[in-house]
Amino acid sequence: MRNKFKFLDNDNNKLSLIIIDNNEHTAELERMDFSIEFNGELIMPSSVTYKGTTYTITDIDRYAFLNCEDLTSIIIPDSVKSIGDFALEHCRSLTSITNMSINPQEIDSATFNKVPKDVVLYVPTSSILKYKNSQWWKQFKNLNVIK
Repeated sequence: MRNKFKFLDNDNNKLSLIIIDNNEHTAELERMDFSIEFNGELIMPSSVTYKGTTYTITDIDRYAFLNCEDLTSIIIPDSVKSIGDFALEHCRSLTSITNMSINPQEIDSATFNKVPKDVVLYVPTSSILKYKNSQWWKQFKNLNVIK
């Protein structure tokens, strides 16, 4: 069984992390309470400190932001290497996704299911072609450089 701990983000949204690797100090972000929906802008941290140890967030769990219909934007740090199935499904109010990762994360067809495809996707300048050629990221037609 993996260790799990809870924390609040800057807007007091309840989240939890599952420690993936104690030696590497990596963790996966998951949603703690499905009765609470995120709204507005969510700025994901790249790391969280728990009991004196800093854990890098490398994964977004399946269903992490499922049905957060009032979530308008999300900023994904470059530490995130994988985003789970249905992680942002039904986030219909999203107007922008800022992805700080130079390399597009592993996602599948359901990660952004029911998210408008005219969402503005901001990515690093050097990564525009990688996202345009990525199997699932290329579904977002409004691709821009991070300002």
